[in-house]
Amino acid sequence: MPTDQQSIKAEKKEHPQKAAAKPVKKAAPKAEAPALMHCMYVGPNLADGSLRKGQTFIRGVPERWQEVPEVEQLFVPVKDLPQAKADLKDPASRLARRIAKFADPTIGGNS
Repeated sequence: MPTDQQSIKAEKKEHPQKAAAKPVKKAAPKAEAPALMHCMYVGPNLADGSLRKGQTFIRGVPERWQEVPEVEQLFVPVKDLPQAKADLKDPASRLARRIAKFADPTIGGNS
């Protein structure tokens, strides 16, 4: 009578692909990087026309604006727009304050 190990060896010989198959680990889904999310600019229109309020970007915040923190903060992931719109109605919200500060010419903002 064959032992368990002998049975396993015999099965490996009969079905080599079955024995060689290893469990495949699936990578955990990666969170979408902020720079690659669909986003919308919610700040004021820029005088040079390079950004307009409501302008949407399908590949995230453009590289040009990633280096300008005052502007980069005014991009909102599209999935978060309902909350952002609510925040804009509240002058005390962080987003509303950022926009007000950015638009204030006495602080060096854009107007």
